[in-house]
Amino acid sequence: MYSITVHYKLTEYCSLLLKVCEAEVGSKTANKWYFKLLAYPIWGAIYLFKLFKEGKCQFVFSKVGVARKSNSGISKLQWSEVAKVVNMEHFYLLVGNENGVAPVPKRCLSSNQQALLETWAMAKLTSEL
Repeated sequence: MYSITVHYKLTEYCSLLLKVCEAEVGSKTANKWYFKLLAYPIWGAIYLFKLFKEGKCQFVFSKVGVARKSNSGISKLQWSEVAKVVNMEHFYLLVGNENGVAPVPKRCLSSNQQALLETWAMAKLTSEL
């Protein structure tokens, strides 16, 4: 078991949302100048709202599951309740079976912690959004 504290950055938040949009609407559309012109100010506002509402997030990972604590409360998921763990370039994206997504920046994890997370999430680990 290990825990990490995450303070999200605006640049990585926007980068993550762009990757999600590329998967949803296609890379060609998501990378158009007018798409970014509309999206980035909206994402910036959402980021500021979430930063104020959530604050720093503390994640606790174990072979049983993951817990996330922030200003808005505590959420716990067993690995059986996680639909998939998307291994992205700079993030692990934890996607719940019911709802909810929790991005975990790789910069906050040591290589040993990344290996443990991948071991615990092995059957759920994917590179596809």
